[in-house]
Amino acid sequence: MVANMAFANRFPNRKIWADREWERITFATTPEFLTPVQVELDERDQAWYQVIGNRRYLYSARLTPGAGTWYASAFRDRDGRFLDASRHYTLT
Repeated sequence: MVANMAFANRFPNRKIWADREWERITFATTPEFLTPVQVELDERDQAWYQVIGNRRYLYSARLTPGAGTWYASAFRDRDGRFLDASRHYTLT
């Protein structure tokens, strides 16, 4: 379930641009994954698995006050089909 949320998620606004398949990596609305109406468990699980849990996207960073970082991923081609390792893709 967590892998599906990470790589085939259905979160609203998953795409950064409507006409491209680049996706946000995390969907949390607060750093604590806590809002006045819910604990963002799915959002936390999705981000954790994509960044750390599958051991392919190892990430660590030192927090720097005033600095920010944005990460994006792409798992689908321009037609919305999942990327296939037997095919050749060109990033433009």
